[in-house]
Amino acid sequence: MSLVECSVVRAGEISRIRVEEWANEPGVQRHVLFQLFGCDRLSCCDEGVVAKFDNTIVGMASIAPLGEANSGTPTIVGVYVLPRYRGQGISLGLMRATVERCRERGFQKVHIDVYSGKLMRSIRKLPNDLRVLLEVNCEDETYEIEL
Repeated sequence: MSLVECSVVRAGEISRIRVEEWANEPGVQRHVLFQLFGCDRLSCCDEGVVAKFDNTIVGMASIAPLGEANSGTPTIVGVYVLPRYRGQGISLGLMRATVERCRERGFQKVHIDVYSGKLMRSIRKLPNDLRVLLEVNCEDETYEIEL
């Protein structure tokens, strides 16, 4: 596989990513995709990070600086990689770029809800200086990543 690039995008670009198009990809569980990026989930987001392969968006993470429902805690709202691109380290690269962007913005802590063991493994593989920024809610348990 060629190099996958991660880049920061503004909210308008996130909304142009057509969830409906992704929903037609082989192996996509539509309900998961719409839960992460459907309805008003993106309304609280001002930026995101996209992973591109051959100029096609294959993964995305979104950033809500004030959290969901204006909770006040910066939040990574959704992280998703298309099934046919999984198992190649894209979620790790996507998480790294997203947390780095949060750090650049001056966020001291960043909340993320994790619904996938694979995403949790990617988070655990992040460098320590990035992991310590995350407050992870996984399986109804909130904790800070330990070094």
